[in-house]
Amino acid sequence: MLNKILLTITVSLLFLLTSNCKEASKDTKLSFIEIEKETLPQIEIISISDLVADPKKFEGKKIHLKGKCVKINANIMGLHWIHFQDGTKDDYDLVITSKTLVKQGSTVTISAVVVLNKDFGAGYNYDLILEEGKVIE
Repeated sequence: MLNKILLTITVSLLFLLTSNCKEASKDTKLSFIEIEKETLPQIEIISISDLVADPKKFEGKKIHLKGKCVKINANIMGLHWIHFQDGTKDDYDLVITSKTLVKQGSTVTISAVVVLNKDFGAGYNYDLILEEGKVIE
């Protein structure tokens, strides 16, 4: 859906660029120029409790979550490991991998892909992990 914005613009012009380069009057007033602006779609935020309740529903999909970075493990295997909570699942620590470093204690909205049963080797197995995390807010 497009929103229409009406603007009144007062512009001081020194020269009007035409083929003859005629001089325009100063303080030429252009009124009510209509500009169309696309409205971004509403982002659906998934809660950690909804994700944990039915992770197969989201497997392989990109989802958006809003919450707090409660811990960060930086630069492990070329990624930052964000421990994330949103308050909907007690103190459940959801792990999100990202190339973006998030400051511990910050509240952010993140988009990431849901991955189930991920084995990184060396005993690092995750029943549920989010990968390719990108901070969008």
